[in-house]
Amino acid sequence: MDFLVRLKKKYPNTIINSNYGWNYPSLNILDCVLSLNRRYNEFAKPRVVGFNEKNPNCVLIEDLINVFQKYKCNYGEFTIKELDYNHAERGRIIYEVAQFLLNEISENKNGTQIEKLEKWAKNAKPEEAFILGIKGFGLSGFQYLRMLMGAQTTKPDVHIKNYLSNIIGRKLSDIEALNLLEKAASITGLPLRELDYEIWKFQSGS
Repeated sequence: MDFLVRLKKKYPNTIINSNYGWNYPSLNILDCVLSLNRRYNEFAKPRVVGFNEKNPNCVLIEDLINVFQKYKCNYGEFTIKELDYNHAERGRIIYEVAQFLLNEISENKNGTQIEKLEKWAKNAKPEEAFILGIKGFGLSGFQYLRMLMGAQTTKPDVHIKNYLSNIIGRKLSDIEALNLLEKAASITGLPLRELDYEIWKFQSGS
């Protein structure tokens, strides 16, 4: 109970943010993958902004794949030219996540791509991350992708895990941290995705 009281006291005014993430599916994918194990404000965000300035018409997932095809799917060349980042593996992950999402929404014929992705995000389950088959893209990345696409969920990244572990008094696994924050948000009535964001801001010093 002390844990719940502390959460409610520290984040009493947390409300749902309707503008969470970017307006474009392509940029949400870039944001998700570039932020993996990197400092967000210093590394990931400037590269997403820079990519958007160079590619203002890259809106849909298909548009992002078309940019890759401009480089004949040379992942390293893509990251160097488009993201100012020499990391072919990160380029591969971006491309495979884009292909995965296109496949996931391919049978949904109703609505815009953003609406289809939101439906996917809300219906997907965390355990699906373990059978995804994208090397280097684990549970935290999968959960953050869902959050960016509209799901009220959380991600067990290092900041969230450290915050919860400090309160509980022992190191938590990814699944333990995810389940704990889900239950806490449900009991306190705080929106889970935005609670995650507030904790992340606090822990990261953003």
